Amino acid sequence: MTIFFLKIVQAARALANLAAHGDSNSNNAAVGQEAGALEALVQLTRAPHDGVRQEAAGALWNLSFDDRNREAIAAAGGVEALVALAHSCSNASRGLQERAAGALWGLSVSETNSIAIGREGGVGPLIVLARSDAEDVHETAAGALWNLAFNPGNALRIVEEGGVPALVHLCSSSVSKMARFMSALALTYMFDGRMDEIAMIGTSTESTSKSVSLDGARRMALKNIEAFVMTFSDPQAFSAAAASSAPAALTQFTIPGGRHAAHHVSLLQNAGAPRVLRVAAAAAGAPLEAKIFARIVLRNLEHYQTGYSI
Repeated sequence: MTIFFLKIVQAARALANLAAHGDSNSNNAAVGQEAGALEALVQLTRAPHDGVRQEAAGALWNLSFDDRNREAIAAAGGVEALVALAHSCSNASRGLQERAAGALWGLSVSETNSIAIGREGGVGPLIVLARSDAEDVHETAAGALWNLAFNPGNALRIVEEGGVPALVHLCSSSVSKMARFMSALALTYMFDGRMDEIAMIGTSTESTSKSVSLDGARRMALKNIEAFVMTFSDPQAFSAAAASSAPAALTQFTIPGGRHAAHHVSLLQNAGAPRVLRVAAAAAGAPLEAKIFARIVLRNLEHYQTGYSI
């Protein structure tokens, strides 16, 4: 690498490090407001050297935690650039793959950006990265697919691109708890019924083909969602999970009106979930978010009134 590009890498890394503190101070927003900073970083994702592209994507990932930066990155062509980067890095270093997927994960928090990523062709490369054996790579790819899956159009794209088996594999086999939760949530979003109408658009022949394909994917997804929920059937395992990020996932599985929520509620009731969730909601040492989600899941369980005796 030439001295010129080495300096560019160092500059991009400095911006990434500065923006990394965005959750606790104003650095993140301040970097994004510097004239031309975001545009320059977007351009650097197209640089010929992997080191430059990696640092640029890392900086954009960190900067995307700020709402204004997220939209400004998209306006500067960040969606197109990062999708292209994800397409091109399937054989690149783990660091570059993680940051490319992470930057798309950050941008996809916005529904507008999520739709744009899907339309730009971002689903396919994210599925490829989700198949990676590297935990940090497939975890960030799962995060991006989780956000994308909430949009019915993207959900259908994930099915058509072969993403269901990839998400099922992560849901059942990843060593990353976050990857398992996010994959399970993505599958839940995809098969809550909102995708069905979109899947039936087209000629009758196309509709029949899509319907058959969708039914097979749905069966595979629901089987594994049920298996995921059943992992909480052991009281000790559920107690440990209830004090962590698990209630956030369980919230989605039990939302009143959800297509399969009643079935998930029945499984959780049989696992003794209400008692454990009450303990988690009242635990002094539990994270605040876990307490809040525990209360929400409790409310969802009570909504169905399945007759479980506490």
